[in-house]
Amino acid sequence: MYEEGHLTEANTFSTIDPEENKIRKRLIEEADALPRVDVLQKFIDAEDPVTGDKLTLRQLQSEVALMLVAGTDTTSNTIAYAIVHLLHNPSVYKHVTEEVRSIFPDSPQVISFEDAKAKLPCLSAVIYETMRINPSASDLRVNRRLSPQSAYMEEPDVFDPERFLGPDSAERVKDILVFGSGVRVCIGRNLAWLELYTVLANTLRKYDFSLSTDAPYGPHRLGKSGAPVEIPAVSPHQY
Repeated sequence: MYEEGHLTEANTFSTIDPEENKIRKRLIEEADALPRVDVLQKFIDAEDPVTGDKLTLRQLQSEVALMLVAGTDTTSNTIAYAIVHLLHNPSVYKHVTEEVRSIFPDSPQVISFEDAKAKLPCLSAVIYETMRINPSASDLRVNRRLSPQSAYMEEPDVFDPERFLGPDSAERVKDILVFGSGVRVCIGRNLAWLELYTVLANTLRKYDFSLSTDAPYGPHRLGKSGAPVEIPAVSPHQY
C-alpha cells in the first residue's frame, strides 16, 4: 500500500517472513555444514565492529528490501539505453555482437561477469559510452562535451564507444560518475556492474535485435548533430 506517495512501514518491512531466518538457521544446524554464502547470509553474519551486535530482524528486513529495490530501475534503464544505442548504430551493434559470439561461442554456458569484463573490451566500451550519454541517476546531468582532461570532446552527442578503447580510455573511465565517488559512492555499484555485464553479454550472444521497418526512431532519423534522434520522454504527438 502507498500513503502520500510513500511505502507504508508495514509493506516496507514485510519482505522477509519472520520465520525465514529461523528456518535457515535450523537447516544449517541439521546439515552440520557451513551456510551458503549469499547476500542474505552476509547480512545475517554481519557484526558491528565495535559492539559485536548483529542486525535485528527489522534491520535485516530493511537491508534486504533496499538491496532488492534500490538499484532496479537504474540498472534496467542502462541496459535498455545500451540496446537502444546499439540499434541506432548498426555498425557498433555488429561489432560488439561479433566480439561476444566469437569469444564465447558455447551458448549453453553462461558468460560470467569476470569473463565478460576481462575478455569483452568492446562491450565495456558500449556500457561506458551509454553511461556517458544517458546516466541513469535521476539527478545526474553531466556536460557531454567535457573530456577527462577538461578539454572539449569531439561530437559529444554521437554514440562512439571507441572513446573508451583508445590509449587514454583509462582516463576517460574516471569521469564516468554515475555511481558517485568517495565515501558516498553507491553501495550497490558492484551488483550493478555484475548485472550489466552478465545481462548484456548473454543477451547479445543469444538474441538478435532489429527495429521494425516503420520504427519512428533509428539510424535513419538523424538530428542536427548527425547523431540519431533520441527517443523522447513524452509522447511523440507533443512534438
